[in-house]
Amino acid sequence: MSSTNNRARNAVASGKRKSTEDKVGSSSKRVALELFPSHSNHEINSSKRVALELFPTHPSHDGKSLINSGRYDETNVQSVPLETPEDLFDKFLNSQYNTIRESCKQYLNNTYNDLVRQADKRASTICREKDMEMASMKNTISSLQQKLASTNEVINRKNTELDNSRRRNLELEEQVAHYNSQAEVWKEKAERAEEMLWNASVSPRRHACCCEDEEDTALSSVGETR
Repeated sequence: MSSTNNRARNAVASGKRKSTEDKVGSSSKRVALELFPSHSNHEINSSKRVALELFPTHPSHDGKSLINSGRYDETNVQSVPLETPEDLFDKFLNSQYNTIRESCKQYLNNTYNDLVRQADKRASTICREKDMEMASMKNTISSLQQKLASTNEVINRKNTELDNSRRRNLELEEQVAHYNSQAEVWKEKAERAEEMLWNASVSPRRHACCCEDEEDTALSSVGETR
């Protein structure tokens, strides 16, 4: 009777181990597919072996291990709830997932902070360079405006001088025209005076000649009379 019970317990433990192994294989395969979608079927099928290697002392390997520890009831093996390899493997995967997630989150936070810091530094540098360029351009524009104002003053002064010179030239031209007209008048007067002087100098000579002719005529007539 005792040997029959032992065989029954061994059969139950063997069946439960087989069922648990199948569940571990299917569950671990599903988890592996979710975590590593690019892995091959051969790599995924090996997850069952990995789970069994991770938990070699689990009761699914040996039905007597937990019976000897007092956790199993010899009359009803199903009466005490067990933590199956699937649960342990899920815990392990969750732990690894949380660790990887925290590491990735920390890495992303650090990377993001570094990028933000570098972007702020670069933006500050660019703004400072732009401010310096704007200040330099403002100084250049101010200098050019001063030079332009000075040039405009010189141009205005030269234009004023040119206008004054033109007015002076017009006045001088008017004076020259006036003097030319006066010169013409004085020239005409001088010509008339010269003519009058010539006439005055020639008339006495003509009168003297006329007188001499008259005297000669008179003398000749007197001589003939005698």
